[in-house]
Amino acid sequence: MARSLKALLIRRLLLTIPILFGVSVLAFIFVAFAPQSPAIARLQTTNPEAIAQLEESMGLNRPLHVQYVDWLTSVLTGDLGQSLVKDQQVSTLLYDRIVISGQLAIFAVVWMVILAGSLGFISAFNRNKIQDHIARVYAVLGISVPDFVVGILLLLIFAVHLEWLPAGGFVPLSEGVGTYLKHMILPSYTVGFLFTAIVMRMFRGDLLEMMNKEHVKAAKAMGVPRYKVVLQDITKPAVIPTLTTIGMSISILISGVVITEIVFAIPGLGRLLVNAVFDGDFTIIQGAVLIIALVFVTANLVVDVLYYYLDPRIRMRGD
Repeated sequence: MARSLKALLIRRLLLTIPILFGVSVLAFIFVAFAPQSPAIARLQTTNPEAIAQLEESMGLNRPLHVQYVDWLTSVLTGDLGQSLVKDQQVSTLLYDRIVISGQLAIFAVVWMVILAGSLGFISAFNRNKIQDHIARVYAVLGISVPDFVVGILLLLIFAVHLEWLPAGGFVPLSEGVGTYLKHMILPSYTVGFLFTAIVMRMFRGDLLEMMNKEHVKAAKAMGVPRYKVVLQDITKPAVIPTLTTIGMSISILISGVVITEIVFAIPGLGRLLVNAVFDGDFTIIQGAVLIIALVFVTANLVVDVLYYYLDPRIRMRGD
């Protein structure tokens, strides 16, 4: 590993510490000042004596800073506590659901990269032509139409009327590649719809900006092959700022996964989180918030590493 990349990774990792610490404090305060005691969620009763007894056994009567230190110590060892409603460890519940949501998110990113890249490229190189107008209309729709509306429309068209794809649910890969992909197409496209529009517009704008650069015009005038100009002088520099948009989209994408999992009845992290809110299962909410924050930080770290490899100025500056 290059020394500058190693230094970059160390700096970024050090920056994540205060971010995750802040998230952990907020997650703890959320439960500590919740309108309903966690003991009520576990007991499913309002008997004052039983609640007081359980709060005592759970250590909820101790000073908040003591409770926070104990909780954070357990979190750092991978112990997120036990669900207040389900008779399972939070870490086990989250892991099972994250695996499903993660697959959905990966497919959504694939949709986003393929469609946004293709449409942005076609639109920029056919500026003000019919292809450009169609791509821009698609982008406007992507930004304007909510996820749940897109999901319901797709269900009506492809599952109810055409009967080409299943109406919902999740099937693991072990059930067969074809069946697995059929169940992933509609929900993953729904999640990626908004981000495809955002990234496509960003990529198109960056491509047009690069096409007007003096060095690109000079390369064309000097007779440099068109494919080299397109790939090296236009597309590659345009990809770098677009990566920022993709990285920032990750946090919004998670919220899209939550809504889509409800529409398509997928048992992922989103549905678990929503059910936990209704059940008052605060330990699951705490764990989910921490996991989402960790995913966000990791995604941005990956984008920084991609920046390092794509932009030579970053490698030279070492930042």
